[in-house]
Amino acid sequence: MVLADDEEREYGDAEAAKEKRASYEKQGIGVISMKDDFKTIYGEGVQKAEP
Repeated sequence: MVLADDEEREYGDAEAAKEKRASYEKQGIGVISMKDDFKTIYGEGVQKAEP
């Protein structure tokens, strides 16, 4: 499962991701962190837009 936990490069929610990680791991589901495991999320020059 990919966790949207990168608040700097994506519209992640670190606190919600923390809870989801615990739940997924309890169920034996592998977890990938956008913040920790992705070198890039979008192509070069792409910026996060304001909501």
